[in-house]
Amino acid sequence: MERINEIRPDFLYSIDAVAKILSVSPVTVRYWSRLNKIETRKLGRRRLVPGVEVLRILREGLK
Repeated sequence: MERINEIRPDFLYSIDAVAKILSVSPVTVRYWSRLNKIETRKLGRRRLVPGVEVLRILREGLK
């Protein structure tokens, strides 16, 4: 899976970027965040997803 090599574990990714990486809508990523299926961090008004979490989802799927 080529996408895994492009994900930086030390980065924080926007909801839109994660949606594009996972081929889902941003609404779906926000929904997963509300259900605590993915870890997110709040930075000001923005909600961001750690790169390690994106990698985990790509490798293992959701919790």
